[in-house]
Formats: sequence, structure tokens, C-alpha cells
Amino acid sequence: MRIAMIASGDGPNARYRVFDPAEALRARGHRVFASVFREMRDPNALLDFDVVYGWRMYDAFFMRIAKLLGERRVGFVWDNDDNFAATDLVTVDRKGRRTHASTLTRRRVVNDMTALMRLANLVTTPSAGLADNYRESIATDVRVIENFVQPAPPRPRPGHDQLVVGWFANAEHRGDVEPLGLRDTLRRLLERHPHVNVATIGCGLGIDSERYHHIPGVPFEELRDYVATFDVGLAPIADSPFNRSRSNVKVKEYAALGIPWLASPIGPYAELGADQGGRLVPDDRWDEELDRIVSDARGRRKLAKKGLQWARRQTVEHNVHLWEATFQEAARRAGRIV
Repeated sequence: MRIAMIASGDGPNARYRVFDPAEALRARGHRVFASVFREMRDPNALLDFDVVYGWRMYDAFFMRIAKLLGERRVGFVWDNDDNFAATDLVTVDRKGRRTHASTLTRRRVVNDMTALMRLANLVTTPSAGLADNYRESIATDVRVIENFVQPAPPRPRPGHDQLVVGWFANAEHRGDVEPLGLRDTLRRLLERHPHVNVATIGCGLGIDSERYHHIPGVPFEELRDYVATFDVGLAPIADSPFNRSRSNVKVKEYAALGIPWLASPIGPYAELGADQGGRLVPDDRWDEELDRIVSDARGRRKLAKKGLQWARRQTVEHNVHLWEATFQEAARRAGRIV
């Protein structure tokens, strides 16, 4: 099958939704073209594929191409992994310039995305919460294909007296810090446990301690090396429409590295737990659960073992058949014979 996988921009989410699946599909024998849309020399070449997949696309030119796909009997799958209607939006123009969108611009983008969803043969998203949100506004079939991770090489965890409790989180997680009281919670953790260090990548907490370490950001290709230094991984999120639409890939990354995790019982994490290598923590239990996990080496090892077992089934390669079946179905619905 000839597949074009087009991203609105580059970055970690594009890796999960476009470039990693594209690589796995090539390994199964498909001819796959994957590109950021603004970097394409001839976007009209998309009309020659069996199926076109667009991630976070709302470009006006792409809209015109999407309308032609049905006429050419080219399958069209549209994807998004964030609830743009429930958060501030950063737009990227065809020259790669990023700007914070006004309320009017955000409404236009959401309307354009909705129009593209209605043109698609299938819509995909990594989140059941986001899928339910889309089903309220469109009649197009919406399928959940979760974000999956790359296999992680075995990383034996050296025995040491010091523990690192870590959180990697993009800037949008700043909205979770105050509602959950994370700054004070982790400050108290440091005060109670001299053997514990706290590290955050991306979102800073401003904790005044020699045992708090903040790394503003690292390239995605290097992120695993930094996260691998954690002994406990955190995935706290406040209860909000945006967070209920998130994917669960953060705890998959922890699990793949053999890192036990603690997460909020919200949205993408609500159905996960010990069998996936972690524990769910209600908003008022973070102090107690952090004390429990940093004081229980045996419990951490048991969770890590469970997480590794789960993560082996959460790789892109293990689940590429979901992408393959979706693209085949979209082509069939478009009248394409492949």
C-alpha cells in the first residue's frame, strides 16, 4: 500500500503519531512517505497515494487537497492527539514560525479541523476521551489508536543510596502545578527524606533545594537517557477537559525503562495500575504515596517488573497492525483497490 503520513509540524508528538508508525509500516513492506507538510516540495503529489493521513492538519491548502482526495478515490485519515478547544493554541505557519493564537484564531482552527474530520474516511486519536469529544460533533468513524513507544534496551538499575523522583512534562503542565500543590508536596518530600532528589524536565517547580534539579528541556532523541536516571516517575494531572483527553504515553515511557510510576486517576491513566507498573494517586494522597514508594525498595522492584512486561506489548512494532488496518479500511471506504 502507498501511504502518505503528513504532520503539521515536528516534535515529540509527531514522532508518536507520524514518524515512528511510518517506520514500522515500512518494515511491513508498505511504501510510506512521511513529511512535515510545510517541507513538501509538491503537496499535490499526495493525490497519487492510496491513503493520506494528516496529523493536526488545518492548513488551508491541505483543506483543498483533502477535498480532492475523495474525487481521486484516495483514502483519507485525519488525526489529532490534543483537545485544542480546551487549551491555549500555538500555531505554526508554513515558515515554521510559532505564535500563540487569539481566541478568534483558535475557534477558526477548531472549525477547520472539524471540517477536515468530516471530509475524512476515518478519524484517529490516541485518547478515548478525545474520541468521545469528537464523536459529539462529527458523524465520521472515530478510532482510538494509542501512542506506542520504541523498544528500550535493557538498563540495569545500579544499587545506590540516593533516589531520584522525576517528572518530565511540557510547558502546558504548568497548569497542573498549583491545583495539585505539587511544589509544596515535593518540597515536603525532600524535607522528610534526605536520600531523595527531585528532578523535573521541561516544567520547572522553583523549589529552593540543593536536591532539586530542573532541566528546561532536552532534545527528544536524548529524553530517554535523562528519564532513565529516575527511580520513580511522576504523571500528575489536574482534572480538566484537556487532561481528560491526553494520551497515556508518559507512563508507557516510564514502564519501558523499568521505572515505577505514580499518576493521577484521571483520563488516560484511570484504568491503569500495578499491572502496568504503577499506582494511581488521588489529589489528597500524594504525600502518603510518595512516602510509601520511596521507602519500599521491594515494592518498586515489583512494580518495575510488571511495567516492563506491559511495555513489551506497548511498542510501535507490536501494534503497527492497528495503523495498517485503519489505512486499509480508509482506502476501501474511498473506493481504492489496494
